Amino acid sequence: MLRRRTNKESPSGGWNRHVFVFLVLTLNIAWMPHVVSRSSSSPWGTCHRPFGLRLLPNKRRLVRYGDARADIDSQIEIVKQTELFGFRGGADVLSPPTESEQSAADDATITDAEESSSADNATNPEELLNTTTAELINLTNLVFGPTQTGDGSEADPDGIPDRFIRMQKGNRQQARDAYVATVQWRLENDVDTILSRAHPKYDICKKIFPHYFAGRDVVGHPIVVQRPGQLDFQLAHEQNISMDDLLFHYVFVLEYCWNILEPGPNGVMTSVVDMTGVSLRKCFAGEMREFIQKSIGVISENYPQRSHRTLVVNAPGWFGKLFKIIKPLLRESTRQKIAIFNAGAEQDKALAEYLGDSMPAELVVGTDVTPKGADENGFEAGPKSIYEHDLRQLALAVLNAKGEQMEMC
Repeated sequence: MLRRRTNKESPSGGWNRHVFVFLVLTLNIAWMPHVVSRSSSSPWGTCHRPFGLRLLPNKRRLVRYGDARADIDSQIEIVKQTELFGFRGGADVLSPPTESEQSAADDATITDAEESSSADNATNPEELLNTTTAELINLTNLVFGPTQTGDGSEADPDGIPDRFIRMQKGNRQQARDAYVATVQWRLENDVDTILSRAHPKYDICKKIFPHYFAGRDVVGHPIVVQRPGQLDFQLAHEQNISMDDLLFHYVFVLEYCWNILEPGPNGVMTSVVDMTGVSLRKCFAGEMREFIQKSIGVISENYPQRSHRTLVVNAPGWFGKLFKIIKPLLRESTRQKIAIFNAGAEQDKALAEYLGDSMPAELVVGTDVTPKGADENGFEAGPKSIYEHDLRQLALAVLNAKGEQMEMC
């Protein structure tokens, strides 16, 4: 678990510190590594096949040794949603089949003409959800490491991605330490393989913590909407969902975002934080505070420099007052990325300006702005977007490949 600082470590004292931590999560100021200290133990889940790091003296580059994927079949047949990675994802998940793979595909009972035809004729999300085509995919192609092509690690003498150097303002030693810690975190928690692992609690986690990829903003960045006021820990208890389960899901979504949805080395997102239902009392509750602190630790230390803009909407009056206290402590570059709005016409116009056609209808409170609405297939910006559909289909496909089913409430 991540070590939490004591009040003695915080110059602002206990109450102000909790307010600060809450604001950090709410505003997605994920690149502030001083908020939560990294611990040697895993922040979520158990340690899967841990293995070491070694530093090559000639190149001083971080490399892994050992086989972290021995339990993954090199080739596995899974049911793939029609066009799952056709145009909306950047990862080259599908690989050309070998002769033996093609033979297996020909023998598969699910590859008949009727299913292919039903997929072509599907016209809405509900129909698409039940139409499949079969393709052989290399499940190891759903394994992603801490670096990406073009992220600067190839040319860096220590193999450090540029994002970590920018996070530390050019301090190479601090950047190297941060990157080493991230690589170790990924090894301890088997993060590289998380998208190829079964996630049967996906639907339940989404209900407990409502969030979704609404679409893309006016400049093409992914839009993620989070609704912290609707965190439902009572449902978590009823469904035996632990904090580790929620954090596993959180990382699952992040890995999908930066490796499939937006795989570029300089990819950033626009974050919309809906404050509806958020109160000081709720955010200081034990489980809420724990989730906040652990989420900050995961994002700030392992996914730096990933924010394009943060829009805080439906903000209560007290939030603006607290932000005025915190604002001078933030870097200028951070302040420029944050906009706070109260419900009303001004907020609607801002959402239309920043999000364009990907503005979720559920966030519009007035009548001056009209969301685009559903497309010909029934997908629309918001929880029923094509991006959300694709993400869930990936989770279902991996479950199918492993002979498991999605758990339901």
